[in-house]
Amino acid sequence: MKKELPDKKTLIIITGGPGTGKSETAKGLLAYLQNDEIVSLSYDAMKEAAWDRLGFDSEEEKKKVNGIALDAFYAILENHMQKEDTILIEYPFYQFHRPPLQRLIKNYGYTALTIWLHTDLKTAYERGCRRDTGKARHPGHLLNRYHRETFRPEDIASADRHFLSFESFKKSIDGRDYNLALGITIPVDVTDFRNLSYDDIWKKMTGSR
Repeated sequence: MKKELPDKKTLIIITGGPGTGKSETAKGLLAYLQNDEIVSLSYDAMKEAAWDRLGFDSEEEKKKVNGIALDAFYAILENHMQKEDTILIEYPFYQFHRPPLQRLIKNYGYTALTIWLHTDLKTAYERGCRRDTGKARHPGHLLNRYHRETFRPEDIASADRHFLSFESFKKSIDGRDYNLALGITIPVDVTDFRNLSYDDIWKKMTGSR
């Protein structure tokens, strides 16, 4: 049965560190809500499209392409806010992303819901490793040189890949607070996805018991 939020102008933010299952949680929540009026936006998907379109030859160029994708993400998000759509966004948002999101929420009078996924670092790291070795992972996440038209699957095995050791993984996210705490904050422990309850999340989203 279709579920509607009390305020149509709601921004649902699914955030959490790498390996916490944000994309799958977003898909599961959308399926649970059965509300095809909710607009779903993924910054990762926009990055991947930008990598395919523009390519990059170094880590520095990759950062520039990521910046282009981020600007596009905010522009599209703002466009949907102008239309007063209900919106769901997912990404490992951390405090760097908080000010622009907070500004948009304030400017367009939106209600924010932060669904913060968390688990222990070891679990997140192991999930990330499984994800990065899967066929569905875009190669741009693993390489510092990528062009769609010349990419070969064997390039993933090259020296240009950058799988992280556990210690490097910890260092890469050290000091990043992924709980944006915008609006109502709903912490969700995703150590075991079998315990994830969309009913519980929904009740907290709507303030029901």
